Amino acid sequence: MRPALALLLLASGAAPAAAAELELAYTEEFLTNGYANWRTLGLGAAWPVGERTSIGAAVRELQRFDLNDVDLGASASGPLGERLVLGGEAAASPTHRFMPVASAAAQMQVDAGAGFVASTGVRWSRYVSEAASSNPVILRLGLEQYWGPFRASWTGFLTTVAGAWSASQRASLDFFYGERGRVGVGLNMGRELESVAGGVLVVTDVLGAVVAGRQDVDADWSFVWEVGAQRQGQLYTRTGARLGIRRRF
Repeated sequence: MRPALALLLLASGAAPAAAAELELAYTEEFLTNGYANWRTLGLGAAWPVGERTSIGAAVRELQRFDLNDVDLGASASGPLGERLVLGGEAAASPTHRFMPVASAAAQMQVDAGAGFVASTGVRWSRYVSEAASSNPVILRLGLEQYWGPFRASWTGFLTTVAGAWSASQRASLDFFYGERGRVGVGLNMGRELESVAGGVLVVTDVLGAVVAGRQDVDADWSFVWEVGAQRQGQLYTRTGARLGIRRRF
């Protein structure tokens, strides 16, 4: 799992709203050891198109290590029976200086009863540079439990690149309040594996933590926020924050 994916530690937590939502968000991360800041500006939208069915689209402008990239994505999810939900997503970067030139993912979520939800998924990405190319695959297995206003979740990741393997995991606890309000804490740890210039594989031990939430302003507007830090082995420590605004339609 690439370091940039660490900010996916806590997903936007409330249950899907029965209305379209548009989100504009900005992220700034500060790196140690003299590395330039990471920045992300993103615009995303999600639309319900039926009962328990939705589609989404997003565009992001990213800056990593003084390089700029653009990423475009689309997603869809829908039910298959009363307890099963299937989802898929695809993304592409026309610039792909450090982002994958293309990626695709599929996932399955099962309502196991008694407040438990199990999920599994797979993601494939294609990275291309002048020096080398790579095709990492990430397998994911997760379990959530809902009780009262709380949700606890655990997700394990198994990543393979060029025949090498690494594993990581994340855990989170969320508290929901009001109609869509949420605050949560999360922790991720393990090893991350990626291919860099010349096809060289780099493995680092990672440890990160995040606090995130959503606060309604009124029936249509809300803020989303996130602060966190991650240690990337001996390479650097990344500390940053994300702030976004959402509009319901």
